[in-house]
Amino acid sequence: MSATTTATTAAPASGTTAAQQPKSDDVTLLIQGKQYGGWKEVRVTRGMERACADFTLTVSERYPAMPQPWRISPGDACEVHIGNDVVITGWVDAFRPSFSATEHTVQVTGRSKTCDFVDSSINVDGGQFNGQTLLEIAKSLAQPYKLDIITQVGSGGSVADTSGGDDPTDECSDAQVQQSETCFQMVERLARLQEFLLTDDEQGRLVLCHPGDNKASTALVQGRNVLQANADLDQSKRFQLYVVKGQRPGNKTRDASWAKRSGNDPWGDVGKPLPPQPSTPGQHAADPVAAATREAERAAWFAEHWMPRLPGRAVVPHDDSGDPPDGEEEDTSGDDGAGTGGGHDTATNRGAKVLTQVLGSATDTGINRYRVHVIMAEAAADDMDAAQRADWEMRRRIAKGLKATLTVIGWRQRDGRLWKINEMVQIKADWLGLDQELVISQVEFELGTAGKVTRLETTLPDAFLPERIKRKRQNKGHGRKGKHKGTGGGAAWGDVGH
Repeated sequence: MSATTTATTAAPASGTTAAQQPKSDDVTLLIQGKQYGGWKEVRVTRGMERACADFTLTVSERYPAMPQPWRISPGDACEVHIGNDVVITGWVDAFRPSFSATEHTVQVTGRSKTCDFVDSSINVDGGQFNGQTLLEIAKSLAQPYKLDIITQVGSGGSVADTSGGDDPTDECSDAQVQQSETCFQMVERLARLQEFLLTDDEQGRLVLCHPGDNKASTALVQGRNVLQANADLDQSKRFQLYVVKGQRPGNKTRDASWAKRSGNDPWGDVGKPLPPQPSTPGQHAADPVAAATREAERAAWFAEHWMPRLPGRAVVPHDDSGDPPDGEEEDTSGDDGAGTGGGHDTATNRGAKVLTQVLGSATDTGINRYRVHVIMAEAAADDMDAAQRADWEMRRRIAKGLKATLTVIGWRQRDGRLWKINEMVQIKADWLGLDQELVISQVEFELGTAGKVTRLETTLPDAFLPERIKRKRQNKGHGRKGKHKGTGGGAAWGDVGH
């Protein structure tokens, strides 16, 4: 919530029935069929990375045609309207009446219906969700709060009706509830692993979405409709290398401590030279000889560093002396034991849980200094999942370090629609060095001394558009071995993500 505001002059207010229509773009608060208007200060905020929109409304409480004070109570169900458009469906959080010798004022603050989902801790038996999809977990957690969940995916940002079981997400393998975790924190954590964003909409529903599927109808142009603007280009939270570590079940002869004992710890590669980057189609076309040389160097690197670790290479657990346990033979079959042993090392019968270490990474080519950020995967993952998580983290950090905030006149675009989050908007502002499309990450409608204005926070779409959207996980079945890497970066607006 933003800072509290206070009306400075006595202002007329209104209490009308819902059947009476407000004037164009008048802000009204609807509670139990009654409309409250005449607001002199307004702030309504919604963002892509927050699942709970909020509002603050301030006005004089009494006028001659309304002899009784307003009776608004915290916890009242409410709707906030701009003209005939609903912008928030939710609850009143606070009601703050006050008076002086010259004026009577009241302030009402509230949030979307999703606020309980955001604030409340998880209370489920067992604290674990086995074999369920992200959408199924979100629905299960949202059910006690009577919240609907929709997905916005695909071309045009169309809303998918998920009530019939249409599920665009992947299975979350054995999702574990973390201590004191809220419903929002868990779903957002799992959504981040699958590269979804979790937000809310005007009807108080939870929304799982990918960004930038819709397009704004109005361009933002310096000297035309932009009152003020500022940019923030900050590299302090960016890193050159992002490494995601995790574990998954599998491999009957390799338990959690095998790598340490055998000297084949893949996580120990952090900080060591990286493999040559794969050649791009453009490089093949421009110089096929150089591209072929690079691919040969890359193959040689993996042959030296990773082939000895793959199944069937006569590597087995060792005790502290470096020798195999007495009476045990090396297993060179390459069998990962996925269907036997009940999750234990049946080959050696040592009773250790069977775990395979997972490693994925991404490189931000816009950072020239050596900087490493290590992340533990939020759930069980394979190497492909880990690489996608690293790429996602890299792009999100690029976004947080490269953004622009613009203030425009009015609350609507030229086609009459209110400004909305998750829309691509063309921005031309020479002073900021911008002439491109960015995605609107937050919208704030304001009414005050400057009149009606909209503050738009924008950022690079590549920060939210992970590599997964481009490759559709076509090679998911081949992502179990070796490292997987992504690249990104750029020092200027137009360079990021290219």
